[in-house]
Amino acid sequence: MLPFKRDFNAARLNRVVNDPSVFPDVALPEQESLDLSPLATDFRNIVLMCDEGGILAKFQEPGVYEIHTQFTEKYRGVSSMKTVREMFSWLFLHTPAMELQSQVPGSNAGALAVTKAIGARFEFDRAEAWRTRDGKAHTVGYYVLRYSDWLYQPYAAGPLSGVGAAFHKDLEAR
Repeated sequence: MLPFKRDFNAARLNRVVNDPSVFPDVALPEQESLDLSPLATDFRNIVLMCDEGGILAKFQEPGVYEIHTQFTEKYRGVSSMKTVREMFSWLFLHTPAMELQSQVPGSNAGALAVTKAIGARFEFDRAEAWRTRDGKAHTVGYYVLRYSDWLYQPYAAGPLSGVGAAFHKDLEAR
């Protein structure tokens, strides 16, 4: 069983983004709290959550999603990277996703580490595009992981072999 599930409400997502270990990295200077309910209840968007975090895949256009990753301090590190890889594999295998885009503020070293761990490709930077709660401006890096690039990531082999085995089993049964 996967360590995450798709949520259709924002209860767990809101709890995580408002956690003191996450909120400073995702909030704009004037925000006191976040309510992502409108995004979670829009069926074009995909929310994949475990108890201490997950991803919001925000629909941009058919096949293209903007990814927002958030994990509490309790679940950061190797465990969260493994979970994010499984979530990305799930998106590519079970949704129309063909391209996953992410914007990573220079102030968020953890988000950059996850972005690199899943094999996303750097596209470009925008100087002073993100302001943290303290008002400081940071450069934002733009990254993308396309289906054709995901196929060659070492972590894709397991999910792909499972799909292939299921396909052949079904083919034999027919």
